[in-house]
Amino acid sequence: MNVEGRLRHSWRMGRARHPATLDDYANMSRAALALSEATGDNGYIEAAKAWVAILDAQYWDAAAGGYFFTAADTDDLILRSKTAVDHATPAGNATMIGVLARLYYLTGETSYRDRAEAVVGAFAGEIGRNFFPLASFINAQSFLGGAVQVVIAGAPGSADTIALRKALSRRSLPDLVFTAVAPGESLPDGHPAHGKGATPPKGGSVPAATAYVCRNMTCSLPITDAASLAEALDHV
Repeated sequence: MNVEGRLRHSWRMGRARHPATLDDYANMSRAALALSEATGDNGYIEAAKAWVAILDAQYWDAAAGGYFFTAADTDDLILRSKTAVDHATPAGNATMIGVLARLYYLTGETSYRDRAEAVVGAFAGEIGRNFFPLASFINAQSFLGGAVQVVIAGAPGSADTIALRKALSRRSLPDLVFTAVAPGESLPDGHPAHGKGATPPKGGSVPAATAYVCRNMTCSLPITDAASLAEALDHV
């Protein structure tokens, strides 16, 4: 579905056709970020960043903010629509607020937060007129302002790292941003847990896998056992 660096909207009988819409790029980016959190593969983050760059170049409304549904170079259009209203699926602009916010939390790059806030500003007046079709927009705005960031620092595949990740996966946290930090890796500058890592060993030679639960710029004390992490997550 990728032709000359740009996504296509449909595939039939061996042919990829029609330029991708905002919703296509937004949901592919969101899926890539979900895969990154699930697998620890940062290549998915790079894929999301590349798709967002295309949206910024071809879909962004420079005059009023927000993303158009179609690209600037799409042919045969009478009108380029732009909306934050949900239909059968969440609105692309609402999904993009979440994507941009998640990229900001994962990378520390403030340009993503600024762009997310610009999308919010472009459609903020819609809430006063009719908030019923804006559930995704409202949820994404809440996520932008108050995500729960959980960092687990430890060797991938070790028993203590797996135990902490299982405790995390058993909790439903819609506003969760998860980051795994392997030995030798570090968090971006500006991350509330920047400089933190696995707990130094007590009598052993291997640091214990350690979790940190952060909101805004405040983080919990180091957590090294699954039960304590589950308790902390129950109170965020």
